[in-house]
Amino acid sequence: LSFHNTGPSQVPGVLLAQLDGSGLPGANFQELVLLINADAAPQTVTVGALAGKRYTPHPVHRAAAAADARVATATYTPASGAFSVPARTAVVFVID
Repeated sequence: LSFHNTGPSQVPGVLLAQLDGSGLPGANFQELVLLINADAAPQTVTVGALAGKRYTPHPVHRAAAAADARVATATYTPASGAFSVPARTAVVFVID
């Protein structure tokens, strides 16, 4: 488990945690990134170390009956490692 978006240049109100499940028995995903945006505005956090990966929203977020439709607007940009999260939303991205 690693935490990103820390230190003096962090985006306030956003928690970004990465869990590496590679090689773990029973892990459903190779990697998982959890973002919680407690801010009243949408936020973008860029983590260069996560650039170039194949993150997609968790299958629960992709389901037609997803509990929070705002999650569908969350994005990951592989070229930069930028994650954009709607206001007051939690979202999970995974690598299958």
